Amino acid sequence: MPTPADVVEILSKRQEWLPHLCGQALTKPELCSATGVSRSTIDRGVAELERVELVARTTEGFRLTPFGDLLRRLQQSYTATVESIAEAQSMQTPLPTGEFGELVMFRGGDVVLPDPHMPEKPVRTILTLLTEAERTYGFTPVLHDQYVTTSYERVMLHDLEFEFLITPELFDGLLDTYAEWLLEAVKRDQFELYHRPTIPPFGLTIFEPVADENPVVMMALYADNGLSAVVTNDSIQAVGWASELYRRHKDDSSVVTTDLLEKRLSEQSESNDDATENEKA
Repeated sequence: MPTPADVVEILSKRQEWLPHLCGQALTKPELCSATGVSRSTIDRGVAELERVELVARTTEGFRLTPFGDLLRRLQQSYTATVESIAEAQSMQTPLPTGEFGELVMFRGGDVVLPDPHMPEKPVRTILTLLTEAERTYGFTPVLHDQYVTTSYERVMLHDLEFEFLITPELFDGLLDTYAEWLLEAVKRDQFELYHRPTIPPFGLTIFEPVADENPVVMMALYADNGLSAVVTNDSIQAVGWASELYRRHKDDSSVVTTDLLEKRLSEQSESNDDATENEKA
């Protein structure tokens, strides 16, 4: 019986052969042709793979065992994750720490980085997802004017179901700049806004498109100069993780009501009047 150490060693050594034996059986000459290595290397490698039960001999040739195919898929997922993280790191994008389980986004996810000729590429990706969604929910530590404007238009003109969680500081920022829009949107049944003292340091949004299409999760990463990258992923694992993380943060948050907005706007107006009077004095 092979030990786990034996399996890891042989898998690392022969991992490039496994895709050739997936879903089909190959003879040794066919495997030589597919991999471009010598017959003697194939003989040794196949013997090693058989010994650790990754490959089995059939009447048609050699093919992956169910165990071998499982490890192939896991290895493929791991490689894709490393490539995605390395791509983001190459652009000096601050990477998540994994504290909230967010590394799942890199497993098969697409990293969208600014292009020298298209510096707004990450923002455009977010806006495209937003305009194609029927429902969206999530949280953000940063306000984007384009996102706020597009969200408002989609809610008011296209009945987008919009549910978001922000910090009190962002709430104050929305009041300062978009008070009238916010008051109009909150009166809509499909618009819900919540605030909470703290949220994770990255943005997270789940976009639910039209029926029969999979939801897409978008994670926004920020540097000192603003949005540095977005990662999108529509896997079941990513959608499940994002939905659960959002739910946990929403559960102990406070809803922004029309009464609260009107009260805050009244306080803001009184404060401005007092400031004006003090200037006159």
